[in-house]
Amino acid sequence: MACAQNETITGFGAFAPRAHIRTEAATSGELTYSVALTLGRRRHTEGVRRTEMKPRDVRVLVSGLALVGILTGGAAVLGEVLGTAFTYQGRLTDANSPASGDYDFEFTLYDANTGGSVAGGPLSEPTVSVKNGVFSVDLDFGSAVFTGEDRWLEIAVRASGDANAPTVLSPHQRVTPAPYALALPGLWIEPGPDANIPSLIGGYRGNIGDPNFVGQTIGGGWLNVASGEYATVGGGRWNDATEDDATVGGGYSNIAAGNRATIGGGERNEASGSHATVAGGFHNTASGTRDTVGGGYYNEATGFSSTIGGGYSNAATYWYATVGGGSSNDAVGMYATIPGGYWNEAQGDYSFAVGRRARITDPNHDGAFLFADSSNVHFYSVAANEFAARCTGGARFVSAIDGSGNPTAGVQLASGGGSWSTISDRNAKDNYEAVDGRAVLDKLANVPVATWNYKSQDATIRHIGPVAQDFHAAFAVGEDDRHITTVDADGVALAAIKGLHELVKEKDAEIAAQKGEIAALKERNANLEARFAAMEAIVAELGKTRKGGAR
Repeated sequence: MACAQNETITGFGAFAPRAHIRTEAATSGELTYSVALTLGRRRHTEGVRRTEMKPRDVRVLVSGLALVGILTGGAAVLGEVLGTAFTYQGRLTDANSPASGDYDFEFTLYDANTGGSVAGGPLSEPTVSVKNGVFSVDLDFGSAVFTGEDRWLEIAVRASGDANAPTVLSPHQRVTPAPYALALPGLWIEPGPDANIPSLIGGYRGNIGDPNFVGQTIGGGWLNVASGEYATVGGGRWNDATEDDATVGGGYSNIAAGNRATIGGGERNEASGSHATVAGGFHNTASGTRDTVGGGYYNEATGFSSTIGGGYSNAATYWYATVGGGSSNDAVGMYATIPGGYWNEAQGDYSFAVGRRARITDPNHDGAFLFADSSNVHFYSVAANEFAARCTGGARFVSAIDGSGNPTAGVQLASGGGSWSTISDRNAKDNYEAVDGRAVLDKLANVPVATWNYKSQDATIRHIGPVAQDFHAAFAVGEDDRHITTVDADGVALAAIKGLHELVKEKDAEIAAQKGEIAALKERNANLEARFAAMEAIVAELGKTRKGGAR
């Protein structure tokens, strides 16, 4: 049998992209292998999956030889379990013409192109029908022979019934690369535009990579699609990684549709922004660049680098907005933050709302900080850059604690109250020194007191009191000479009142003594007046007597 060299021949493979294999030889010529595959890219809308099908061509160019074959997987039906067998298809020429008839083939695997050791076989395939030069055989060397090292196929052939020894064709045919996947059942190589960067597909035969891109990976699962360069789907069902470097770890019906977008798992999540991330949960969306949703369900991060930690039906819709969790919260302003709670809204830039129904609904209220307790009514901001807290159970600020954590300094606002009270427990104080109230009163008398306005407020808003420098110079209390604490102001006032009380008591004593003296003087005067009246009566009587005697 003569075998012509340097022919251009064509082989055709069955639809089994996991096992498309090419053979190579050093001789000139080329083999063009074409197979049209129909692959699908899926999307889901409102919970319903829809398949959009389009044809794609896979072309492999291989060197020609006297007998050249194309190896394809033995499982040609979608979903069939992958075995260790593969199909070798090729064209045989006899005396420069396409061979026809029955031929006996023998296939042996070697570990080198020339020489080397037998790695598998030989396998005998007697009475193989060759029609117009085309033949096909199923070969099964088992899984142990494909361990990652190079393998070369030696082929020997003779006409059936020929008593002569088979003709060994030269050179050996290199087997690359898909049969190596037979060592990993359920995995196959899918060719792409760069033979050095193939795609690796595993699991169900309906898992699909896009032959127009390189480096795609599907680890397993069912009906998953990786259709961007270096896109990855780890497993699960109905998951799509449709852009370059996009990743879906697993779960169900998730879509990573942005460049370098990532979905960890969960169900019906979508990361469509560049570098967007949805860690998991249900029906979450990260559609802005670098947006992140940690989990929960029905959450939407649609800004730029906005973040939602979890919860239900939360939205972060502008640059760097953040919602930690909770339910029905909307962080609308740039850098707005809602740690959690229910039905809170932060529309102002840099605003902060937390609790239940804390509402910064005015977009001009930048920097507003709103805390709302559990009362089931809205609590609105009223100005930009305000701090407002609704705390109907009271409020406390603790500025010091003891070794057991008990408060030793601070202030509190009682429920329903209208003023702050400070901790004034005897046990919280030390280094007592008596105060001379009269001295405090004297010093206070020398402290200027005026009306004035803060520079930060309108001049029509007036206040009354001393300045901190004069107050500190007079009494040397407080943390510094720029502030007057209410406890010191109250203490000075109380000490001055006590000093004034002592002064009043002294004056009262003086007045009482003076009153006594006055009473005594009045009594003495009354006595003198009585005596004087008696004397006047005697004198009058004497006068009458004298007049009578003279007569």
